[in-house]
Amino acid sequence: MKRQHVRLLLPPLSELTPVVPLAFALVGRDGRLLRSGQLDLRPLAALVGAWPVHAVVCDGDAVVTRVTVPPVAARRLGDAVRSSIEPMTLSDPDHLLVAHGPRQTDGMVAVAWTARDPLERAWSLLASAGLNVVSLVPHALALPEGDPHPDRALELPAGPRWLAPLPAWSFAGP
Repeated sequence: MKRQHVRLLLPPLSELTPVVPLAFALVGRDGRLLRSGQLDLRPLAALVGAWPVHAVVCDGDAVVTRVTVPPVAARRLGDAVRSSIEPMTLSDPDHLLVAHGPRQTDGMVAVAWTARDPLERAWSLLASAGLNVVSLVPHALALPEGDPHPDRALELPAGPRWLAPLPAWSFAGP
């Protein structure tokens, strides 16, 4: 059985404040859309209570790509991914949050990175409002596979694009 949850579309992280209305979709246990709209953080937190929140990070704040990683022990996969993306990043790797999926049989790994400080500030703001953030997913990974408009942000009213399966991994970590 699926779990009811909230999908929340974040604005550019530099624009996120407690009073910026956020687009959201409430998804029921059956995976159907229950409600969508826009609310500030406090009223949104009051509406959803302890429901798990999957926040979608806008495209401008996260980079998503795939890299080839040699066979490594599971405990070393993160290190291998970070060393693979280091030449691609324009920032000091110590200032980035890097997330990745599992290594596929062909050696490919889906990977995403974002600036650490803005994302941590956003996560803290969401949590301090009372939202139970369980994942922070890059926009590109929150869309249905084969989406005809991957360059277009999720829009209201919420529709099928809001209900795509989310990856099992995200920026939300320890």
